Amino acid sequence: NFLHRGIAAANEEKFARIYSGLARPEPYAYNAAAVGRRALKNRLLAYLADVPGAKGDAHRAEALRMVKAATNMTDEFGALNALNYQDCPERTAALEHFYQKWQKENLVMNKWLNAQASSSVPGGLDRVKRLMLDPVYNGNNPNKIYSLQLTFGRMNQAQFHGQDGAAYKFMADQVLEIDGRNPSVAARLG
Repeated sequence: NFLHRGIAAANEEKFARIYSGLARPEPYAYNAAAVGRRALKNRLLAYLADVPGAKGDAHRAEALRMVKAATNMTDEFGALNALNYQDCPERTAALEHFYQKWQKENLVMNKWLNAQASSSVPGGLDRVKRLMLDPVYNGNNPNKIYSLQLTFGRMNQAQFHGQDGAAYKFMADQVLEIDGRNPSVAARLG
């Protein structure tokens, strides 16, 4: 996180200039050049959202605007992901907007769960527990379990390996509970 933030701060002007050139609206195309432009644009936006201070505030506002204005899932989720590691109001607004727009789309909601489980924003374990109560989560669906609990355990090292060990206990309890109805899923979690 420190390295990412340092790269972002040291290259803010250059990244903003390149991003600006890539952020122009264009019809969606699936070819190598278009895919590459979207990937670069979204990576730059993630760096820009990590710039501290007022400059970063403007970039986080741009990421929220992109979440709401995107015309394809790559850009929409890329902008959401740029905010996902920022403890800021734009992150909350982006997650809520994404939820309201896609809550009826099961596979898209897996991405939403995955994003929140992997976020290094403080409160990861409580967030996972809260999301397990959300209507889009189904504890009998292996993909939902993988999107939330497995992602939290494997992709969120800072939150999962907390000094209090609460996440370890939580995961152990999840493995034991799931093992009774789906041993294969429990084994993958463990």
